[in-house]
Amino acid sequence: MTRTRIVTLALVAVAMVAALALVVGCGSSSSKTLESYFKANQSEWNSAVAQIKESGGDTLDVDMSVTGNKISQIMTYKQTFSDEAVATIKSNIEAQADTLKSTIKSQIKAMEKEVGISGITWFFDYRNGDGKSIYSMEVDGK
Repeated sequence: MTRTRIVTLALVAVAMVAALALVVGCGSSSSKTLESYFKANQSEWNSAVAQIKESGGDTLDVDMSVTGNKISQIMTYKQTFSDEAVATIKSNIEAQADTLKSTIKSQIKAMEKEVGISGITWFFDYRNGDGKSIYSMEVDGK
């Protein structure tokens, strides 16, 4: 897998965050947690998740959930890479991690402002095709 392809996949994660943040900006802010917000706006959550899953294309399966104020996004490669390839993928994601975290942090802040909920976190886990974690991070709006 080329470095360009890996960086592109990392940027897909940012696009996924932006898509969900946009949905949050469209609803009402009477919920106490992000989970209750999305339960009250289930069709918007379903639509955003469908877009996010589609953005994984033929490379990643994406699973998303929200519990309390934590969004979990598990991205599993559709193929299983060798240990050497996994090391390269991890290194390339780590090289982009600060940029990803900064972008996600600003999206979380926007979501918190729109829905009047503080303490939102977003957990990302990139997994090899065999389910083993390659790289994970959790980002908050602070």
